[in-house]
Amino acid sequence: MEDSVKAGCGGMPVVSLAQQYAANRRRFTLEELAEFQGKWVAFSRDGARILASAATQLELARQAEALGLKRTQFRMEPITDPDVSLVL
Repeated sequence: MEDSVKAGCGGMPVVSLAQQYAANRRRFTLEELAEFQGKWVAFSRDGARILASAATQLELARQAEALGLKRTQFRMEPITDPDVSLVL
């Protein structure tokens, strides 16, 4: 079995949180993310929901704290223009 997939109850594979996050995060379309372009977004731990957004990472962290979210309950990502490459 792969390192990231382990046998769970009844021998069924258990998907890691990272794999679940990546799969759910890919489900967001460019159109859905367009309103957040240039901002930082807090995604739920499993990547299925957007919990908050702000102009900067620090503002987002403060907003999440004000919402009562613990740092382990979300993941922050910048939403960049899909047409701009960040690789130099």
